[in-house]
Amino acid sequence: MAFQRTLFGAILAGMVCAGMANASISYVNGSFDAAGTTTGAFFGTTPITTGLAGWTLAGMAGSAQIDCVVPGSAGGQICNGNAPSTFDTTATSAHPANSYYFSLYAYPGASPDGGNYFLGDGDPNFSAALSQTVTGLLVNHFYQVAFYQAAGEENCLADDGTGCPPPSGHITGQWNVTFGSTTLSSTTMTTPVNTSNPGSILTGWNRQTLTFQATSASQLLSFLAVGTPNGAPPLVFLDGISITEVTPEPATWVLLALGLLMVPVGLKLRKRPG
Repeated sequence: MAFQRTLFGAILAGMVCAGMANASISYVNGSFDAAGTTTGAFFGTTPITTGLAGWTLAGMAGSAQIDCVVPGSAGGQICNGNAPSTFDTTATSAHPANSYYFSLYAYPGASPDGGNYFLGDGDPNFSAALSQTVTGLLVNHFYQVAFYQAAGEENCLADDGTGCPPPSGHITGQWNVTFGSTTLSSTTMTTPVNTSNPGSILTGWNRQTLTFQATSASQLLSFLAVGTPNGAPPLVFLDGISITEVTPEPATWVLLALGLLMVPVGLKLRKRPG
């Protein structure tokens, strides 16, 4: 019985210690507001770090990917000033000829986290992963990656003129999140498209939590936008990324301890003659 008490106490002590082991996790700019972060389009054939303050964006050779950091208050032209924003050779009512322009049917505004947010091109032909290395992890421990997501669509009516109607049916958007060797998907956002009211093409901010088990002390965390349909890009928005260690609920530990305590009883019962 003394051994059983010692075992029970050791398990409870382990529970307490496990809850104290998350102080060393290191990552940066989960809110896209850190000094050095810039707004506008990011585009290149090699990994992009300038203006992302701790993040790296995979470049795609010869692509027209749309990825940028957007101010939470934005309500007009975004991802502007350089390729790959839409380049128009003729003037429209919204912008002059021979200029880059990119806008949305509806803007999500600042997330509950506030400040800037990241916009990713969900077209699989042009989708590029946003990533950074997270350090200070404990092998075999579990970590929760939480963030806000929203979904929208390029306003091609404003960007390209009257010959570009909004998509029909609906658009979808989500994030494929990879942490180490494991990839999990966020909840798919399905946004109905009302062609008589294109300004309603938006799924607002919603919070997501995904749980991963660490396999090394440092792991690459990446976010890849996934959306449909192709063409005028379905857009997926991201903000407020946090990483915290999670442990089993105390009740789970207690049940585990009680189960182990019952093992000697089971062994005694098996020794009784049938």
